[in-house]
Amino acid sequence: MASLVYWAPRGGLPLVDDLIGVGHTVWEALAVSEVLNLIEHESVDAVIVAPEISKERTADIETHIMTLRLIDKTTTADIIWELSLLFPSSSAVQ
Repeated sequence: MASLVYWAPRGGLPLVDDLIGVGHTVWEALAVSEVLNLIEHESVDAVIVAPEISKERTADIETHIMTLRLIDKTTTADIIWELSLLFPSSSAVQ
């Protein structure tokens, strides 16, 4: 499972609980400085960016780590499916 940062303008979203529920480690960040700090001090595999965060604000992050940008129509199931393709479980049958 992946270690993720979810960058959104507000915390406590159900998406974070859903990602944790399927086995991912998730940190929430409200500002670019928090994202950069987590990338530097934790073992982070990818950053998930909420639709409300502008592309300009993510430019520095995208040069450091894999970034998944959500759109308004993205569902939790979409994210979980994409993460399962990017970070398959080591116990999954191949």
